[in-house]
Amino acid sequence: MAAQSRAGVAEALKEANLPPKHLTLVLEFLGQYCALEQVKWTLESARKLRMANVFHYSHCISIFGDHKRWDMAEKAFLSMRDEGVRPNVVTYGALISVFEKCGRWESALLAFQDMRRAGLEPN
Repeated sequence: MAAQSRAGVAEALKEANLPPKHLTLVLEFLGQYCALEQVKWTLESARKLRMANVFHYSHCISIFGDHKRWDMAEKAFLSMRDEGVRPNVVTYGALISVFEKCGRWESALLAFQDMRRAGLEPN
């Protein structure tokens, strides 16, 4: 997907009509070989097209963490919750890992506490 803008990403996703598993592969490819902005745009576009699920959000949070972009990971997490997608233990684990990698211990602790309040047990 060689789209260079938000509109281009959204249009490419819409035209491709990808099954969820393939969207995960697209996000992985973008995370490895493209700018993080394209990962973000793809997730936003998938969200608008109602394609994004908990696995896609969790995967993007991990991708942002690999690049030490805690801010993008946190924004994806908050966007996920705003959309009514319920985080699972994998999502929280990814978010906590991002905060840990970036030295944001207080944020990691708050995410852990949030996970426990949601009734999820750490793995």
